[in-house]
Amino acid sequence: MKFNKLHFGPAGFSGSDLNIPTSSKNPTADAILEISNVSLSALEIEFVRQVYLKRSSIDKLTEIKKNSVDKNVALSIHAPYFINLNSDEEHKIINSHRYIIDSLNVGQEIGANIVVVHLGFFLKTEPKLAIENVTKEIEKIFEKTKSHTILGAETVGKKSQIGSLDEVLYFYDHLDKKRFLPVIDFAHLHARENGLFKDPKEIKKVFDQLKSYPDILNRMHIHMSGIEYTEKGERKHLIFQDADLPYKQILEKLKENNVKGTIICESPEIIKDCLFLKKEWEKI
Repeated sequence: MKFNKLHFGPAGFSGSDLNIPTSSKNPTADAILEISNVSLSALEIEFVRQVYLKRSSIDKLTEIKKNSVDKNVALSIHAPYFINLNSDEEHKIINSHRYIIDSLNVGQEIGANIVVVHLGFFLKTEPKLAIENVTKEIEKIFEKTKSHTILGAETVGKKSQIGSLDEVLYFYDHLDKKRFLPVIDFAHLHARENGLFKDPKEIKKVFDQLKSYPDILNRMHIHMSGIEYTEKGERKHLIFQDADLPYKQILEKLKENNVKGTIICESPEIIKDCLFLKKEWEKI
């Protein structure tokens, strides 16, 4: 999908969030229709523990893609969380490759724009070597699949994890830009540095850095929610009103920089907070 605006949507769905019947034979396809009905235009499909659409019939995958196109709902996928491309255990690397490749292949079938991943942990590896390890593993993954779905590396909420802003931009600089994109999670960046954006200068610094990457700003994939954190980083997601993330200032900077793409909300009340965030955006 070529973006001409910002699309807003939830991370995942459930029957309690949307009017999806328990008897639905294709709840993901039905969720797209319901998301459109509540005036949202994006959905991130959450493969938390497994790539659950992998064994779906081609008819179900085609229906998901058709509904997405018909309703102009931008699709993305979050790959399973059991991924560590810096592991020193071979079976974990093999499984990480499989989770990512399966997600990319499903993404190709349903027309998803991007597959979001948490790249892994530093463990006992020196940071520079860990970054090199992950870069090599991503290159191997690209060799194993012909999927055109973009792989997105998410900024993550703990310093023990690989995924600072500098790190995901490093990967972008060193990998195929047609197949890779940083995913900017503002809540995670805030939590990773124990309340980074409480200082407005830090918001400006992030956007000053992103201005050097106009291609990213034209197809940006963003996560936003409230967040609880400690000195060690992210603890859990919160609704916006219960957190100190300065979402209005971030939205203002997105508008100022004419950002296009998708904002995915990971709030505990995803539909309510998605609509709230979209309304705040429209006020600017």
